[in-house]
Parts: sequence; C-alpha cells; structure tokens
Amino acid sequence: MAICSKCIVPDSYPNVKIQNGECSFCQSNSKILGNKSKTNQDKILQSTLELGKEEKYNCIVPISGGKDSSYILYYLVKKMGLNPLAVYFDSGFATEEAKNNVKGICEKLNVDLVIKYASPYRRKIVQHTWKVSYYTGRVGSYCTNCENNIRTVAINEAKKQGTKYIIWGSTDYEDSASSLLKPSASHFRDEFASFKLIRKQMYGTLISIGKIILRDKISVKSKVSALFHYMMFLKNMVLDNIKLNAPGGFYKFTPYLQVSFRNKKTETLYFYDYIPYDPFYQIKILEENVGWKAPADREAKMDCLLHDFSNFTCLKRTGLTDSGFKLAVLARNDMISRDEALKKEKKEIEFLKNYFQSEDLDIRPALDVMKKIIFNGVSNC
Repeated sequence: MAICSKCIVPDSYPNVKIQNGECSFCQSNSKILGNKSKTNQDKILQSTLELGKEEKYNCIVPISGGKDSSYILYYLVKKMGLNPLAVYFDSGFATEEAKNNVKGICEKLNVDLVIKYASPYRRKIVQHTWKVSYYTGRVGSYCTNCENNIRTVAINEAKKQGTKYIIWGSTDYEDSASSLLKPSASHFRDEFASFKLIRKQMYGTLISIGKIILRDKISVKSKVSALFHYMMFLKNMVLDNIKLNAPGGFYKFTPYLQVSFRNKKTETLYFYDYIPYDPFYQIKILEENVGWKAPADREAKMDCLLHDFSNFTCLKRTGLTDSGFKLAVLARNDMISRDEALKKEKKEIEFLKNYFQSEDLDIRPALDVMKKIIFNGVSNC
C-alpha cells in the first residue's frame, strides 16, 4: 500500500491515486481557506453577539465535551466576556471523559448548562444498525441522526430561551472527501439539508436494500432478518425525529430528515469562520485553564463511545481511520507534520486492533465488542 508523501492518505482510499508521490487530495491542492487572514473577525463576532445583550443569554453553544465546542465556550466567556448558554445532548453513548469535561468546564466558567437526553429510539437506531451488520457481515454507520439530534435540541432551546444566535463548531477541515477532492464542490455546511443530499439518502436506501437482496452472499434467512432490521432502522429514524420535535416540516415524518439552520428565527454562526482554527493550541489552552481531559493522542472525537467503530469502519473501507483522514487534512494544511500525523494514525490502528481483539481487523470480533456498548443491558429491539 502506497502512502502520500505529503499527507498520510493511502492509495487504497476510494477515488484516490498516488502520482509522483502525491495523492489526489494534494494534487488538487485541496487546502482549506478558512484560516486566511481573520483580522478583526473576532471583533465582528463579538459585536454581533452583543446585539443580544438585552436577552438572558448572548447565544446558545452546543457542547459535546470535545475540544472544539469546549474551546468555543472558553473563548466566548474568557476572551469576549459574553454570557452563553451551554446545551449538551446526551446521546446515550457519551464517554465519561466527555461528560466530566462538560460539567467541569461549565462550572469553572460559571456558565448555565441545559442537558437534553436522546429519545429511546436513538439507541434502537443503533441496535438495528448493529443487527444489519451482524446478519450481512458488513460494517455500517452508527452516527446516523446524531447531527439532526444536536441541531434539533440547539434550535429548540434557542427558541425556548428567545436567544437569537447559535454558535456552531463545525469547520471546513471536517469536510467530506468528495468536497476536498474537488475544491469547487459544496462544503458540508452548504450541502447538508439540501435536496441533493436528501435525494442521495433516498438512493442510498434502495442501494442498501439491493445489496442485501442481490449482493450479500448469506442465507435466505439472514437476508430476511437483515431486511427486517433495516426497515426497523428506518422506522425508528422517523420516531426519533418526532419524539425530539425536529424542526423539519414534512421531512420529519420520513427517515430522510436533515435539520437545516436556514430559514429559522435563530441565526447560526460558525465560530471558526471568525477565529483561526488550531486544534492543538486549543487543547493546550483547555488543559491549562479549565482542566479539559482526553486520552493521549486520541483527542479527536473522544466524546462518543461509537467513534471507535467509526474509525474501524473507515479503516476497513479505505485503509485510513476517520481520525486519520482528519489528520491528513491537518497535515495538508501545515497544522501538523506528516511524521506526527502518521505516528498518531499508527497508534490509533494499534489501539483498534487491541480494542476489537482482532489483529486482522475482522468484523466479527468487532461486532462482539460493540454489542456490549450498544445493547448495554437494554432489552433486544
């Protein structure tokens, strides 16, 4: 397996070729322009948020306990002197480190905290996904509907509090591979909740059903079981939307909802459009000032127990973990050296092999480990 000489993307990554030592991403010069000069942008953000000074809170900050959202809360309070309301969505799969970070940071910054809990259908979505993987022997995505859930609780809480602004922590450094391969393509933030992406989800349903019926080399009984759990997965997606009162109009009653920030009374501002993104600096500041903690070399997405399986899934499909892909983006944008990124990725792969008790990353031992987390004493669905 060849690996890019500039970042750490291997030639096994879908739609990627390595020529003259460089991967398709590096050849397309897919650098993020988000950290170009941001002179006075922080002042623009501050003056905007101060427009809500007559309200109880200047803004809503969805916080996960991870580095990005935690730094946003720290910056707004300590650097801008604002009074945000922190909103935490507990998916049922949060790590103890993340929960402790949320509680500790809010206490130290004297920030009010609202905790919203996932509906019972959230866990059922994940359980049915696991069942499909179990019967087909294929890896699946366990993050489905989480973005919708977090957006929903933030928008609904802002409406309840009468708060005009939501501060969102996503960055273009987390864009999809397709966006980064073609810099002219839409960013995730623009594409999410668009009809184009919703239509893609609809096609994805047909493709998934087709794979189970036609491609998967499993018994008829296993095909029937996999199809049943896939249909139950879709059903629970809808029930989850309804239970959380997702602001999605007609789409709330379909499994294809994507909660949009557009056309809402609350305006969503992307924090890292105003403040330079530097994750390693953020980690240092948080550790020194608010006691933020994360496992060494595993600071990315340390807030969710399911992320390990997302890393496993991505590694199986592409030869690179999900965290590794993000490290490659950072290396391409001179935020981390290639050697350091490669070192972190190798450590992550070794962790996954040990965690899932499989040197060759076979899916069956991994599913056994995930079963303990996903079902967690909850009756079979």
